[in-house]
This record gives sequence, C-alpha cells and structure tokens, in this order.
Amino acid sequence: MDPIRFAGIGSGLDLESMTRQLLQAERAAPELRLNREEKQIEDEASAFNSLSSVVSSLTAQASALAEQIGQPSRSVDVPDEAPFSVTASNTATTGRFSVETEALATAQKLRSAAFDPAADIGTGTLTFSLAGDSFDIEVLAGKGTPDEIAAAVNNAENNPGIRATVINGASGDQIVFSSDATGAANTITVSASGGDGGLDALTYAGDGINDSLTQIAAASDARIRVDGVEITSATNQFSNVIDGIDIDIARAEPGTSLDVAVRRDDNATADALQRFVDAYNDTRRVIDQQTRYNAETGNAGPLLGDSAVRSLSSAMRGALNIVESGEISVLSQVGIQTDSDGRISFDRAAFNEAMATDADGVAALLGQSGLSGRIDGAVSGYSGDNGLLTARGDALDQRLERIEEDRLALDRRMEQYEQRLRSQFTALDSIVAQLQQDGQFLLQQLGLPRQQ
Repeated sequence: MDPIRFAGIGSGLDLESMTRQLLQAERAAPELRLNREEKQIEDEASAFNSLSSVVSSLTAQASALAEQIGQPSRSVDVPDEAPFSVTASNTATTGRFSVETEALATAQKLRSAAFDPAADIGTGTLTFSLAGDSFDIEVLAGKGTPDEIAAAVNNAENNPGIRATVINGASGDQIVFSSDATGAANTITVSASGGDGGLDALTYAGDGINDSLTQIAAASDARIRVDGVEITSATNQFSNVIDGIDIDIARAEPGTSLDVAVRRDDNATADALQRFVDAYNDTRRVIDQQTRYNAETGNAGPLLGDSAVRSLSSAMRGALNIVESGEISVLSQVGIQTDSDGRISFDRAAFNEAMATDADGVAALLGQSGLSGRIDGAVSGYSGDNGLLTARGDALDQRLERIEEDRLALDRRMEQYEQRLRSQFTALDSIVAQLQQDGQFLLQQLGLPRQQ
C-alpha cells in the first residue's frame, strides 16, 4: 500500500500535485524512448521468427525433394478384387509379378469335453507350452471348476499367449484353449502331473494318443505363390517377398492368380516438387512483407535494409539460375517458371512430359546436384539452431532483456528523484509556513487585519 502523504500541509501549497507532475515529466522522455525501442525490437524479432520458420520449411522441402528424386517412391497397381494388398518401398525394383493366395495363417484351438460347471475337474499341476515356452498353474481342491481353471490360465504372469474360454454348452461347460499367435510353429501342448488325476482330461500332446483335448483348429502358416514360387509366413503378412515389397493377404483364393505392377511414382515426385515450390514462395512472401516500403505512408517493414535478409534473397534467386547439360537443361522444361516478383510457379503437365521424355535428365536438374541441392546450400546457413537468422533472433532477445534492465534502472532513478523532491518540498513547506507565520505576526503588531 502506498504511504499517505501530506506535503504542503504547513504552507498550504499543493506540493503533492507538483511532485506528481515533476515525476511524470522526468519519466516521460526516457520511458517513451524505451517503449519505442522495445516495439521496434519486438517487431524485428517477430519478423525474424517468421522468416526463420519459412526458411526451415524450405530447407526441409528441398531435402525431401532431393530424397524423392534420388530414390523415387513406388506406386503399386493391384486389381480391385484382389484378396491381398501390396506395399513397395522406394528401393523396390519396378516390374510386374503374379500373386496367388493359397491359405491364410491360422491359430490352434483345443476344446475339452463337457464338465459340470460347479464341480472340480481335478487337482494337481497343469503345464502349458506354446512354441516351446511353458508355464504352470496349480489347481487346488475347491479351485478346479472350468471357470476357475480358465481364469488361472488367463491370469498367469508368464503365459506366452494361450487364452482359455469357457463355453456354456447344453451338456455342460467346455474349455477352449487358443493361441494368440498364428503359424504352424505356434502349437499348444498341455500335460498334467500330481493331484488326483482328474486334470488328465485336459491334456494334449498332439500325437493322437495322449490327447484328451480335441483340436478344432490347427496351427498353420499362410501360403502364397509369387510367380509360381511358394512362400509361407506365420502371419498373413509377408515381408520383403521381393526386395522392398510386402504383401498382406485378407482371404485365400487358391487357383486365382492376379497380376501386380510396381512403377516409379511420378505423382509423388510432382507432389514433392509442388511442396518445394510452395515453400519457396512462402519464403519470398515473408521476405517481401518484412522488407516492404510504402512511399505514400512512409511505413517500412521491420527488416527493410537488413543485410542478412538481402543476402538470403539474393542467394535464393541465384539458386534458380541452373543450366544443365543434356536434353533437360533448364527449369522451364520441367514446368518451373519465375515471375517478376521472384515467385515461382509449377506446371505439372510440363513436368510429366519431361519425366516421360528423360527421367534421368529431370533427376539431374532437380536433385541434389541440381535445384534442391543448390537451394539447400543457399539457405541452410540461415536456418536451424546455429543459423544466421536464429543468431539474429537471439541477439534481439538479449536487447529486450537489456531494455527490461533499463526499465528497472529507470524505476530506481525515479524513486531516488522522488525522495529528493519530497525532501526539498518538505523544507520548502517549512520555510513558507514560517514566513506565513512571521507575516501574520507583523500584521498583528501593525494593527492591520490578518490575511487569510
């Protein structure tokens, strides 16, 4: 809470008002200067942040374009009615091949006989194994109903993937044991030991002799044929069937062979080039906005005349001046044109024609040794944590910190100035009050009326 002040109470002068006015007059000029400087720095910092963001995007799109040009994506043509899907990485060899889906992968299922749902099946130890990984459950007296045994299996901490389900049938409860994993190698075995022997009703060795459980679904691999060559997989996913090509099957259609075509994806390359063009134009737009000058109003962008921005703009224009040897030698042949504002446009039809004519020439013009590499080299020094634009932004942040320090220093100076004013006005108040008192005394001695 501000202290209550009574300056001028002795003299009758409005010293509080005089103090406030003098303080305001003293603070006005330096505070106005700090406000203007802070606004200018904030405008510059915002401009540099905007420019740094679009330059980073341009660098990223140039790198993406170089990667796409160097190792183009692949498109895959699969018949609409195909029971499978195909994905191809950019390392996949282009060409055609046939696919036949002979069988889906299945998981093994074993079913028990029917049991009284309220009675124990037996006591002892059940040992379950899935593809060689085993775990035990102990079945105690009074804890061996179908539901309790199923729960014990499902809750076992080291269970490798066997699930137990109780089906409430007309003849009683039957337990179905199933594997989470498909494939011929993921078979289940169950053995019993100790106890009263009742758990023997849940054993399965898979030999057809010691099998109390009934196999209702066998563990089997998925099978396909690629150009007549049989390939198996524990799942319905086939990885790297041909280098860089994966196949996922949804259903089996043995005897039906369908053709698949893997092609160079020119649309993906065109999309990458369009994104690069957009990023380049975004950068030019921000440069133009931040360096503009309105002759009518005298308003100027915060980065007008900045040497770093001029250098960046010049480097971007220079990177477009490419002439390669060969049939595809200049950017206009691949659909890239430059307008009077320094922006570029992209004609996809011209690009597609150039790709059909000389794909290698297009790659040389646009790839790492051409446009994308030149742009990356021209602007990479301006973006990123160690880039020039970031450094300029950091310097502006430091200037803002100094302005805050200057504000604190101004507050301290004003506090000291106020103290001096109040000290001086207190003395003045006392002197004026004394003079007024002496004047009244003289008037009284002279017999003159007292002045109010």
